[in-house]
Amino acid sequence: LLLHGGANTCYSPRAYRPLASRLAAATGFTVVVPDYRLAPEHVYPSALDDAEAVFNNHLAADPNVKHIILFGDSSGAALALSLAMFRLPPNHEKVRGLVTLSPWLDMSARTQAYEMKHD
Repeated sequence: LLLHGGANTCYSPRAYRPLASRLAAATGFTVVVPDYRLAPEHVYPSALDDAEAVFNNHLAADPNVKHIILFGDSSGAALALSLAMFRLPPNHEKVRGLVTLSPWLDMSARTQAYEMKHD
């Protein structure tokens, strides 16, 4: 399950087709890239609700799925982590991995690094 980045406000699965295709070719896995709701039109937790629904619908559509790897970049990585930590049962039997690329984890943007480099 590949959750795209874009600061929760932009991009779509279409922008991630090349990455999804390469991942599928390299791993032999089916890569699902959902089109989740974006801000500002949709407020939190809309995107997380959508990610959870896609996860559950994928399992319901194919009960023979052996495992799922949650994958995300930037804000998509934050979604993947949130899905794993807050929406799925601990040690979910189907989740076999979590991959995050450059995760955007501080949504407050108030750390020292942000303050020093806000220009």
